Amino acid sequence: MGPNIVKKSSSTTTALSSLKKKFRLRTGGNEGVKTKRIGEKVIRMIGYVNVSIDIRTENEDTIIDIPFVDEQTLGRVLGWCTHHKKDEPLQDHELVKIRSKPVPEWDKNFLGYLSNSELFALTIAADFLDVPGLLDVCCKTIAGMLTGISAENIRARFGIEDDLTADEKAELKAEHQGINEIRLS
Repeated sequence: MGPNIVKKSSSTTTALSSLKKKFRLRTGGNEGVKTKRIGEKVIRMIGYVNVSIDIRTENEDTIIDIPFVDEQTLGRVLGWCTHHKKDEPLQDHELVKIRSKPVPEWDKNFLGYLSNSELFALTIAADFLDVPGLLDVCCKTIAGMLTGISAENIRARFGIEDDLTADEKAELKAEHQGINEIRLS
């Protein structure tokens, strides 16, 4: 399902106005309906929007509804996109290459102050809105949080209930006898 698009007619269409074209993304979270005005370079980074509108020929101001993403999280997505708007667009075959690279310092700082729930919300939004570069750095950040810690510590850190019985744990240990990294406690 694509975004709901509402068009407002513009009084004039000139080459200059198309260079300064702005889009409005509208969220409707608990805080009511909010819009964020953004430029064409940033909007091109959000695949969810690009699927439904042709930015090259759109001559009217456009409001695009963004469901499932709250205002604060959308602001973070747009902040990341604004910082990275001069980056070359990623092609599908390039995604594999960037996954093996470390998270850039700016992205570490950008994501580093977020709580777990804020980071998870941003990851879900990046996936839903189809912002592959942001999704990649969010996933790498979460993976880094999990590296080298036991299952018990992961459950404690993320508030995950241990729902395995002692018999199920023993069965899993037997299945994975040769793997030292798995600790089922």
